[in-house]
Amino acid sequence: MRRKADTTMVTPTLIWPDFTPENAALLGGRARRRFHRAREERQPGRSSLELAAPVLDVPGLPAAPLVRRAQGGKPGTDEWLAEPVMLRPDRDRLSLRRLGTEDLDAQEARTLVQAAHAHFPAEELRIEMGEDAWYVRLPGQQARRGVPVEYAQEMLLSPLPEQFGVDVAGMRVLNELQMLWYSHPVNEARRREGRVEANALWVWGGGSLPESVPREPGFRAVVAGEPALAGLACWLELPLESPATMSEQADFAGYLVAIPASEAELGMQWLKRFLDGRGGFRLLASGHEWSFPARGLLRRW
Repeated sequence: MRRKADTTMVTPTLIWPDFTPENAALLGGRARRRFHRAREERQPGRSSLELAAPVLDVPGLPAAPLVRRAQGGKPGTDEWLAEPVMLRPDRDRLSLRRLGTEDLDAQEARTLVQAAHAHFPAEELRIEMGEDAWYVRLPGQQARRGVPVEYAQEMLLSPLPEQFGVDVAGMRVLNELQMLWYSHPVNEARRREGRVEANALWVWGGGSLPESVPREPGFRAVVAGEPALAGLACWLELPLESPATMSEQADFAGYLVAIPASEAELGMQWLKRFLDGRGGFRLLASGHEWSFPARGLLRRW
């Protein structure tokens, strides 16, 4: 049984990847004064999961096994998260476009996956279509974290294993799959109809979790809605709360709160809760970290 961590000295942490200082300007003078007192540092994390890793003092955490845990499954060592996308050449690089509102319907998805399974033997490639996430297994391949799909769509991609999340042998399989899907009747029909093609499979988040769960610093609860963060709570053996439904409370000591992407209003609500309290806290955003000291009891605001 794990020893219960002492959360009384754990700095509550708000992870909000989309936060910018302009958000704080909307909260009024007291918020601006607290930001003036905060210590700002640069840091490399972008996603909620990347930002959570240094808070927990663990190496980079792979998303695929955490999402599996959130869904009650058993993570595989040769498994990645996956999403059908459209890859297009852009000079000597590639651009990625997500399907978005033109996502595959159930029949199109089944047809493409069946074609892949008919073409590749089970010891090379297997695709699993989940309700909330797709997975791909590349047995025997070296697992890499790669680039999450939401960030891959923002950049020009080099056809390198580091960006594609696989080793050289895995690149060969994914390239062969792309040629198979490009000429498939599903995508020929989508091209004729002017819809976005699903001519490739983007994979990311591969790897294994650290063998031991961090004991210090400890947290009392994880407040998050993203599947990877839900899996993180499961791995840490901590309660999971929803950031959208959790009730107001004055003491957030020991809480790790993560705001989903594009939830600006929710992020502002949580930031105001932290700023209105007297305790110190940490705020982590894409590329930045702010450490807020506690408000002095005798200081007049």
